[in-house]
Amino acid sequence: MGEVREAALVVRLSAAERAAWHAAARAAGWGKTAGWVRSVVAAAAAGRGGAAPAPSTPASPAVDREVLRELAQIGSNVNQLARAVNVAARGGQRLDLEAAELEALRMEVSRLTAAVTAARTTSSTGSQG
Repeated sequence: MGEVREAALVVRLSAAERAAWHAAARAAGWGKTAGWVRSVVAAAAAGRGGAAPAPSTPASPAVDREVLRELAQIGSNVNQLARAVNVAARGGQRLDLEAAELEALRMEVSRLTAAVTAARTTSSTGSQG
């Protein structure tokens, strides 16, 4: 397990600087800009001229924003259902959920799971060429 980081360093950037750092981190193969910045600063502090080593973990594959939006909406709906069931149970009530509604929800979750899997597969095979 990695070292526990307890201290924070705040660096104020302009929007253009932030975008440039983010782009540089991605171009260097880093999934997180913070990791890239930490590496660059550590390399400079060690006298290696600020050359950051390659990340130890690959960058996250890009996922279609529309798929993420839909998945977030479904997650919100599932949370609302769970809350309704929990509130009813605390009040001694029982909710009768329609089997068709539950099946529709299950089908939508399956559809989005397949879409996310396909996006991940497409992203990882597209970046290998």
